Amino acid sequence: MNASELAVELMGDAIGGNLFLLGYAYQKGLIPVSAEAINRSIELNGVAVDFNKQAFVWGRRSAHDSDSVKALLPQQKPPFQPLKSLSDIVDYRKNYLIQYQDINYSKRYLDFIEWCQSNVSAIDHDDELMKSIAKNYFKLLAIKDEYEVARLYSDGDFANRVKQQFEGGYQLRVHLAPPLFSKKDPSTGHLIKKDYGPWVMTAFAWLAKAKRLRGTPWDIFSYTQERKMEVALIGEFETLLQNDIIPHLNAENLPAAIELVSSIEKVRGFGHVKDAAVTQWRQKRSQLLDQFYGCETSAVHFVDLDQVV
Repeated sequence: MNASELAVELMGDAIGGNLFLLGYAYQKGLIPVSAEAINRSIELNGVAVDFNKQAFVWGRRSAHDSDSVKALLPQQKPPFQPLKSLSDIVDYRKNYLIQYQDINYSKRYLDFIEWCQSNVSAIDHDDELMKSIAKNYFKLLAIKDEYEVARLYSDGDFANRVKQQFEGGYQLRVHLAPPLFSKKDPSTGHLIKKDYGPWVMTAFAWLAKAKRLRGTPWDIFSYTQERKMEVALIGEFETLLQNDIIPHLNAENLPAAIELVSSIEKVRGFGHVKDAAVTQWRQKRSQLLDQFYGCETSAVHFVDLDQVV
């Protein structure tokens, strides 16, 4: 479910989506804590107590009778239809990458997807592996760097959504932790977020125009450790497919290949959160590769035994 959208429709603020999901999970019997204890923890936290309690209750109501909750929404919107076919998945992402960078960057995506498809189509009959490759390769290419954050804030869509949600006079303030300028917490070493006023929206507009510097020697952000790691991940993913998975792919290890490609979905976030996720993925990748090659070896052994018989 789109908990954030439901929170906006029911309560006027997407941030209620967190407690909404908690309430939904609680009502489904997935949270081994009492409702009283959860409400007490909200009170002890002391932040937007009434709002968070309401969000928790709305989540419980939605789990109990979702139709009744949907009937209360101010305006029914057509449900989001996820892209299902491989061609739709690829077309959407190639167009996004043109906006993200340029047509050449989009072509890099298309060329790699076409190469993969030409080499797996004989085995991947339902396109399940290719769908995972198309989604996850795009995710790695579309790094949410400083230029992309600036573009998403300044392309007009964000401003329109804010106008639809709020009335009267309001002021936008943004909390950021730019790697080049932010101080670090002395105890954790993590970057400390700072509050930026409305002027930052003008800065975003200028920074978005500078996206052509991305990946060039004049890209000052490319020298940060986080950016180097994100760029390296693209190469690791390409190598994983070109050298490890596709040359050894067969009908036996196809499910293991899909799981291996999909495992990189867990790499998310920024800063230390993403660093930890990358470390965990690299460890998981080694384990899944062993399983993948184990399936391959097993398949070969079956063939050899048949030949012997």
